[in-house]
Amino acid sequence: MSNPPLDPENESAGDPQSNPPQSNGSDKVSFFAELKRRKVFRVAITYAVVAWLIIQIASATFGWFDIPAWAFRFVTIMLLMGFPIAVIITWAFELTPSGLKLTKNLNEDERAKATVAHEKKRNWTALSFAAGLPTLIFGTLAFYFYFQNPEPNELPGTVVPRFEVSSKSIAVLPFANMSEDPEASSFFADGVHEDLLTNLAYVSELSVSSRTSVMAYRETTKSIRQIGEELGVGNLLEGSVRRAGNRVRVTAQLIDAKTDEHIWAQSYDRNLEDIFAIQSELAKAITDALRIALTDQETDNLEKRPTSNLAAYDLVLKHRELVKRDGNTPDRQTESISLLQRAVTLDPDFAEAWAELAAVYAQSYFWYYERSSERLDQATQAIEHAKRLAPDNLNVIAFSGDYYYYGFRDYAKASNSYERVLEAAPNHVGALASVGFIRRREGQWAESIRWHRRVLEIDPRNVTVLTGLQTTYRTMRHFDEAIEMAETLYALDPSNLLNEFLLTLYLGARDGTWQPLEEFTKRYENLDARTVRELNWALQPLYVRDRDWDRVRELLEHNDYESPTSLKNRLAVVYRELGEEEKAREMLEENIATLRNRLDEKPQDLIVLMDLARGLAFSGKDKEAQETIEELKAQFRLIEDAHDGNLWRYEEAIMLAWTGRKKESIAALRELTQYPWVDGSALFVSIDLALMPLWEEPEFIEFCNDESAWAPLPIE
Repeated sequence: MSNPPLDPENESAGDPQSNPPQSNGSDKVSFFAELKRRKVFRVAITYAVVAWLIIQIASATFGWFDIPAWAFRFVTIMLLMGFPIAVIITWAFELTPSGLKLTKNLNEDERAKATVAHEKKRNWTALSFAAGLPTLIFGTLAFYFYFQNPEPNELPGTVVPRFEVSSKSIAVLPFANMSEDPEASSFFADGVHEDLLTNLAYVSELSVSSRTSVMAYRETTKSIRQIGEELGVGNLLEGSVRRAGNRVRVTAQLIDAKTDEHIWAQSYDRNLEDIFAIQSELAKAITDALRIALTDQETDNLEKRPTSNLAAYDLVLKHRELVKRDGNTPDRQTESISLLQRAVTLDPDFAEAWAELAAVYAQSYFWYYERSSERLDQATQAIEHAKRLAPDNLNVIAFSGDYYYYGFRDYAKASNSYERVLEAAPNHVGALASVGFIRRREGQWAESIRWHRRVLEIDPRNVTVLTGLQTTYRTMRHFDEAIEMAETLYALDPSNLLNEFLLTLYLGARDGTWQPLEEFTKRYENLDARTVRELNWALQPLYVRDRDWDRVRELLEHNDYESPTSLKNRLAVVYRELGEEEKAREMLEENIATLRNRLDEKPQDLIVLMDLARGLAFSGKDKEAQETIEELKAQFRLIEDAHDGNLWRYEEAIMLAWTGRKKESIAALRELTQYPWVDGSALFVSIDLALMPLWEEPEFIEFCNDESAWAPLPIE
């Protein structure tokens, strides 16, 4: 039999045994001819072209659909991995009239027919395969994200607020710290970022996302479009700060969040003493780029230098860094006061530092860290000095609001200060939020919600306001709305166990069932609650319900989430249930002595009074417990606070329960449900250790199961 017809593109092809290679040169010719015959080159070229097109499409479209950055990298890697696979398959297989077969398994007749098939198909099979494989990779991933996923950044069952995006809205992302010693100068980069945020917030036409919201995007891999949509802004500012000796370099670029187009970019390389001029020029360049006409007052505000002493400025920035890092603690307050005192010593004319110092003094008084008339005198002297130096400075006016709010609970004067800020800057998130919190303390619940909802229109991921709304709805027992806020917070930070626990708490409170908490406990009970602070607190209710006193004791003994004196009171109750009566007695006596000493130092400290009243009641010191409750009631009546002002009623019910007046205690609890009450949930009142004497009382059980007693309060 003669050899089969030769492929015109592969004239050396034939029976390998009847036409053995004669030399290395002919071997190379035969190999390349075989590559051409099997269409390997065409498949490789087609695959490369199609893959390149797909990468371009993915790069241009993924951001529009909020597909995460890892998906683009995944597509690129898969396309690269698919290339050698496509080439190998093309080499290894032949298309024959009877289907696809391994080339090495074909006889001469089948190989001839395969060659003819190649010709008849005019290479469409090879080209279709080369184009189809990368398209399949891309299409599968695109289908998953476009059609299968929930809305971006919304977990199933969660709500992320969405509002119309204004073209005159901006989020200033955290500035990258490019300094030679990043750790030592991180406070400076963050300070420049925060000051720019503050300057922009005082521009009346501009809506600016809060620092709390944008800090979540430090070192993010999310696309510009995705960040813009999540924050509800039309524009983003990215930047970096490099500090070296007495030189500073600030680089910034303004980007349209919808189109990802760069609107403006600029670098400033100056002496360090020009940092305030840089901030001013940056703010004015941004407003110019967004076509916002500044008023004369706004221009003056931007051009003012807060201080001429850079060392004093550094100290203020270090204080602010401390606040962000450590939150609100006694040690942090002490260190902040020291930093700000040093700042005003270096520059006695630094008005904003004086005002901020006054606010910190007032906060230390409000939170009972230093509850003394001397502390209030210090706050008053500081704020009055600041006002003399700069009576029209908006930062000074804003800190005046904090001074009245925290130092004196003078909500009228505090509100007046914040509203003065809003006259100049109607979209100032901090002032809007503060007025909302004041309205809540005044008992204007609907107004409080309205002010806070306004904040979310500007800054939909403002955790402070979302948490505030959550607490407002919880206090009024509107658990559907509390769940909405809790779901949003959980969607923003699913790794935060406290967010998940609060969502669980509200679901159970609304439906009157332990099931959500049972499921939560089952998920996390194998974690070490001694090292997970939020988990320690969250696991206690179910163990108390089940009277699992050994586990409750273990949690309480390793709890650093609550105040030590409050913990010792409750731990003593648990020791009694475990039969350790002497240990319980000694703990209560020691705790009472500690609390009395503190009360001598801080006679108006409501937290100390509450803990002392409980300790005395738990110890059977009925008369002293009653006297302490009377003092507590008198102190609470002085503060006239609709949000916290009814807490004494719960403490009185606890005292009555432990002093044998159980019917009076239950009556007091029933009366309390008619008032706003942050912990007003039948589910958790029924297992509160402080109400243990009532647990077996039929009237108490009936009260906890009485739905009408726990109905939502009207929001007016």
